[in-house]
Amino acid sequence: MDKLQEMLMLQNTLQQRLGYDFTDMPHEARVALIKEFSIHANQEMNEMLYELPFFKPWKDYSRMTSEEIEAAFDKARKEFIDLWHFILNIALLLNMLSDDIYKEYVAKNTENHRRQDEGYTHNKIYR
Repeated sequence: MDKLQEMLMLQNTLQQRLGYDFTDMPHEARVALIKEFSIHANQEMNEMLYELPFFKPWKDYSRMTSEEIEAAFDKARKEFIDLWHFILNIALLLNMLSDDIYKEYVAKNTENHRRQDEGYTHNKIYR
């Protein structure tokens, strides 16, 4: 079993322990949880950013030692893992397996490279 699939299984087991059963969940309930978990993921992203040195342009970081900087990055990595839990929840709610995530990622990555090769511009008109 690949590592991503193992993480999905571990996360699903945790969610079952918390009382969530994603297997037979109606679509409306799935969407409600995707919305909720997206809000939590956003919060964890903000917490990760808050831990990063040099994130706040108004703050003087010049006195930070390399050990303090590494400790701050360690805190940010822990917040990233909190974020990752919610991303895994969303993947589970979308019925995505590791192979699905991989295929979608590779397809989107290929598209992004194509866009860069072709001079990607954003010409969307907002009304």
